[in-house]
Amino acid sequence: MDAKVRLLEVVDNDLDTSSGATGPPVKRLASTLSGLGVDTAWDLVVSDDPADVILRTARQLGSPLLVVGAHDHREIEHPALGRVSLAVVRDSPHPVLVVPARAMRRREVPMAR
Repeated sequence: MDAKVRLLEVVDNDLDTSSGATGPPVKRLASTLSGLGVDTAWDLVVSDDPADVILRTARQLGSPLLVVGAHDHREIEHPALGRVSLAVVRDSPHPVLVVPARAMRRREVPMAR
């Protein structure tokens, strides 16, 4: 497999990253992908504007596809998309795959058959 994956976990400055709420799920995904032979890199970035960091990084890397997670927000207008996911979907010049919150809570990465 000749694939390269850049995992970019971008958290808002308001989130306390010392609590352990960030990192482990993304690190687990990076480890799984690496075990499958996928060239994988992972970064954690703290920013006031996570959507901007995601979009800027995608442009710099020439990413052909962006994958973002959707949180379980209960907003009326966009029940599946949070502020960051919505901004990435709206402003990206690249295709964006949105992964539902329920899929992100699974402990295992589904394997392609």
